[in-house]
Amino acid sequence: MTEVGRYPSDTGGHFIFDKFKVHWRALLDAGTITSDEFSGATFVSHYRTLREFKAPFEENDSRVVKSGLRPKSTRRLLTPCPYQQAFDNADWAMSSSEYAAFLILGRILLSL
Repeated sequence: MTEVGRYPSDTGGHFIFDKFKVHWRALLDAGTITSDEFSGATFVSHYRTLREFKAPFEENDSRVVKSGLRPKSTRRLLTPCPYQQAFDNADWAMSSSEYAAFLILGRILLSL
């Protein structure tokens, strides 16, 4: 969570990992998946705060500072979620299956 109380993957009131938990819990409650599968469905992420990003440049004994690297400035920008934008641009005409395929394929392509 950022210093201003936002998660980096916040799309305007929804935090994706909370949604994952709700949907995986529903699958567990419906008996579609086992408790082991529920427990194994972890999504590990660590989002650095601005302070964490700046730390190597501010610690006088760090290798970064000793190398002479200095940032000109630092700031945080909000990058709109490309998946939410695609859904919105489809004027809500995208089916759940189409959205799921876009989400999965998009993540695969981004990881290449």
